[in-house]
Amino acid sequence: MTPNDRLKNEIDKQGRKYSWIAEMACVPTSTLSEILNNKRKMTANEVVKFCNILSIPASTIVPTKFDKCEIMDPTPNEELFKNEPGSGCENG
Repeated sequence: MTPNDRLKNEIDKQGRKYSWIAEMACVPTSTLSEILNNKRKMTANEVVKFCNILSIPASTIVPTKFDKCEIMDPTPNEELFKNEPGSGCENG
């Protein structure tokens, strides 16, 4: 699914009119139509505008590889910081 498809799904899910979205984003309705029909890619500024209008995080439209990262335990694991022979940290 493309970011454009995700945008269209989110607009439809919220029951918003395309003309209203275009007006709020200050883009011509024809430009929004091209985006929603995958005839034109969105700019980063457009992604931000559309997400702000829809009150959604940008990752809803443009997921990143970090979206699925697990939060690690912030407590340092001392084994990870142990000096290994030949690591150049023998003096520590």
